[in-house]
Parts: sequence; C-alpha cells; structure tokens
Amino acid sequence: MLPLRSDEQEAHYSHRLLCRWLTEPNNSFLVNDGNMAQLISVMAQLIADDNEDIKISDRSTNEILPKLLSNIFTPLVVSQKQQILATMDENNLLVLRNLELA
Repeated sequence: MLPLRSDEQEAHYSHRLLCRWLTEPNNSFLVNDGNMAQLISVMAQLIADDNEDIKISDRSTNEILPKLLSNIFTPLVVSQKQQILATMDENNLLVLRNLELA
C-alpha cells in the first residue's frame, strides 16, 4: 500500500513511477472517482514526509508532487473536494492548506 515506507530504494522507485503515471495523458486507470481520495491522500503524505529524516521519495519526485496534486485536485467540483477533504487526516489537510488547495 502506498506510500511505501519500509524499503527506501523501492519507495523511491514506486513513488517516482506513480508520478510518471500521473503525467501520462491516459491516466484514467489511476485518476478516477473510485480512488481519488486515496490518491490525493498518498500524494499529500509524500509531500508531508519530505520534511522527515527518512526520505521515502527522491528529490525529483518531491519537486513534481505539489504541481501534480494541484493538477488533480483543482479541477474537481466543490462537492467532490468536500468529500475528499472530509476523509483526510490533519497532516494531509495541512499539506493541502499549505498548497492553498483547502
């Protein structure tokens, strides 16, 4: 389950791969109503973990994550955003607020 934390090398690879998939034009298998809240939560956790001592994503992933998160979250309608925000814990909400998404 993402985000990976137990194996730093595998975590870097998997999180970089997630970002690559999210930048693909045909990413509907990832970005859909069924998993939108979980996807946004994972991305917020990765951004939050960038401030921790143990790095679960590499620098290039950390640089692109905020923009990817914004690109996914911003176009959602208000009701979708509210539903997603209702599922977030305080750490994830803080990330979204810091990115001016919540």
